[in-house]
Amino acid sequence: MEIFSSVLASSVSVAITVISIIFILHILKKKNFSEKQFYKFKMRLLYISVIILLLVLIKIWVGGISHLLTMLSLVAAGLVIVNKENVMNFTGWIIINWRSLFSEGDHIHILNYNGIVTEIRLFYFRIYETIEHGDKRTTGKLIKIPNATVITNAVSTFTSYENIVLHKNSFMIDVDKNTLSTADTAKTIINRIIASKYKFNNDFSESNIVTKAKLKQCSIYSFKPLVELKSVTDRENVVNIQAIFYCFMDDKKEIEQEYIAKLITETTSNQITKTKG
Repeated sequence: MEIFSSVLASSVSVAITVISIIFILHILKKKNFSEKQFYKFKMRLLYISVIILLLVLIKIWVGGISHLLTMLSLVAAGLVIVNKENVMNFTGWIIINWRSLFSEGDHIHILNYNGIVTEIRLFYFRIYETIEHGDKRTTGKLIKIPNATVITNAVSTFTSYENIVLHKNSFMIDVDKNTLSTADTAKTIINRIIASKYKFNNDFSESNIVTKAKLKQCSIYSFKPLVELKSVTDRENVVNIQAIFYCFMDDKKEIEQEYIAKLITETTSNQITKTKG
């Protein structure tokens, strides 16, 4: 009779857990979440539900909360003593998923590694190494990193499909080559590129691609590019014309190359015109 009661209680617990998960996921689907955000919420819900269910089942079959706590303490102490590295890696896996440090497909920088996360396992994760942080181009190296690394090291993460980054591009020019005119040309070029790329109006207050909600989420108050003149400490008679602009991470290289190419073309053509004049 006691076994029957335990089986019945266990079945009811499992049924309640499954129904609760389905109900909560149904509610979450109605919210305006991206696919990746919904996946993160779903995984957190599953982890919490499984842990709670296991504790309930142990209590049903073992009986008594004091016995449950004693057993868990003994198991935890034994695991730490026997296999500390795996315990740390498993803890790292919990942190990665629970804190949503990164997901598969994200660009991350940890220790001296830059790469795209390809898989996350219980004790390690793998990344395809990239040339620089946020770059799509890989070196061909597949790096395996223990999950415990995230416990004591800073992790920088870019979610490529939604992250906006601040990019700075430098253009060195001699002081005697009409620096102010070149700076104005650089400002015009970068403004046109960003406005065209993200469908902004003339004053960068409205866009058909970058919403105000997205800018607020990223704490960006103005998407309008800036161009600044900076001195170069180790070089005389040289000025750094620095373009500062926001863009989606995947667009960074494309915008940079277009900007540099147009700026070189404009400055070269202006010099040729002045020479002819």
